[in-house]
Formats: sequence, C-alpha cells, structure tokens
Amino acid sequence: MIPPPPPATKEALRYKHALYAGWESLKERPLSTKTAQEVCSVLQARPALIRSTPGTYIGDPATGKRHYTPPEGKEIIENHLANLEKFLYPAKESPYDPLTIMAATHYQFEAIHPFYDGNGRTGRILNILLLIQSELITFPVLYLSSYIVENKARYYQLLREVTTQGNWEEWLLFIVEGVEKTATSTLAMINKLRDIQSTMEADIRAAGITPAKELTDLLFSSPYLRIRDVEEAGLVKRQQASHWLNSLVQQGILLDHKVGREKFFINHAALNILTA
Repeated sequence: MIPPPPPATKEALRYKHALYAGWESLKERPLSTKTAQEVCSVLQARPALIRSTPGTYIGDPATGKRHYTPPEGKEIIENHLANLEKFLYPAKESPYDPLTIMAATHYQFEAIHPFYDGNGRTGRILNILLLIQSELITFPVLYLSSYIVENKARYYQLLREVTTQGNWEEWLLFIVEGVEKTATSTLAMINKLRDIQSTMEADIRAAGITPAKELTDLLFSSPYLRIRDVEEAGLVKRQQASHWLNSLVQQGILLDHKVGREKFFINHAALNILTA
C-alpha cells in the first residue's frame, strides 16, 4: 500500500492544480474575480467564499499584533473587486507597462484580501496568469512565489508602506526585481535541463532503445515513470518497457524506487536540477 503524501506535498500539488486551472480558464475568458475564486477553490479543495464576517487581519499570529486590517463586509469587498477589474480593463488603453499593472494588481488584491483563506497563494498565482494574459510569457514557467517567500519580511514591509505611506516606487521595483531574478534563474534551469536531455537521449540511443527521443521526452515530461506509463504512451508493450527501464537503471541513467507494490523509475539528473 502506497502511504499518503505529506501535507507539504499535498499543498504543492494543490498549487499546481490551481495554477493549471487558472491557465486553462484564460482560454475561455480574461482574468477576473471569477478566476480568483476558481483558483482559491482549488487551493483549498472547497468553494472560496467572499468574506462576510469581521475579524480578519494580517499580522503576527503568535503575538496577535495587527499589521493591517482589510476591508470588511461582503458588499464592500465585492465593490473593491469590481474596481480592481476596472483597473485591469479600463475604458481606454492603459498607459502602464504590464509589469506595473501586475505589481499594482497584486497589491490591490492582497489589500482587499477577499477570501477567508488562501489569499496569498491565490494572489501569487494571479501574478503568473497576468503575465500570460499580457503575453510576456506563454506558459506558467515562472515561480515568483519562491522570490516572495525568500524575501517575506521585505514583501510585507513594502505592502504596508504602500498602504501607510503610498510608497509605490519601492514596491514596484521589488516586484520587477523579482520577475527579473526569477526569469534569469528559470532560464538557467531550462538550459541545464536541455543539456542533460540531449545527453540522456544519446545515452538511451546508445543502449539500443530505438524510440530514444520519445522515451527521453517522456522522462522529462515526468521525471519519474512506472512501466505502465511507457506502455500507455504507446511506445512499447509492458514486457519490453520493463526491460528498457531496468536496463537504464543498471547503466546508472535512471534510479528505481519501490513504494508499496509500485516501482518507479526516476530521472534523478532532471530532479536534481528541478529541486536544487
């Protein structure tokens, strides 16, 4: 029997599914309050409701010190969200750069804090969706959350300073720097993955496996495979798939790991880069 995933893994999977749901929704309609609700609902695994009861605040849960109290009342919050949509889709073409719009939208969403839970993660996913909608990126490959988490104290400080001092410049520079750093590190990671993918394809071909490119592509679309994954991909029948994967383990190209009755074949070279 396969043990259940730990809470951190569950949260990461929910983030992935929420990001994908938001990305798919952009194919049907522009980003909106409805998008935010859908994303937050997936993150929480339950419907995300607009706050209608008081008591929500942003602060230190250990000491109870409040740094910021967001607006209260469902009607007031819905009006703020409607105004946010008007900012995103003005009657005339916006004079602002897409990155400026993203940074300002993120501040406004976090200030409104519309849901009972999951606002931070939802807001960070909306950042990526806005970059896609603005055609600055094609796929949701940037992980801005890592930059925000690594600079959490500065992030909350600047959010407060926008509210209390109108310090928009420092906030905008902080977000733009985050996009730059995340884009640079993501590009470096992609280049490393391409290099080892090319090497692995050559190694698999040298091992006598004919559809080397197809198997390599499969190993990089999912860095851990089961025998049936190769079979379901239509590459070969189960017995031959087992022979291929076990052969690659013997040559050190893959690692194998048994969980319950399932045997996984792991592209450890790719995982090392993805988790570095």
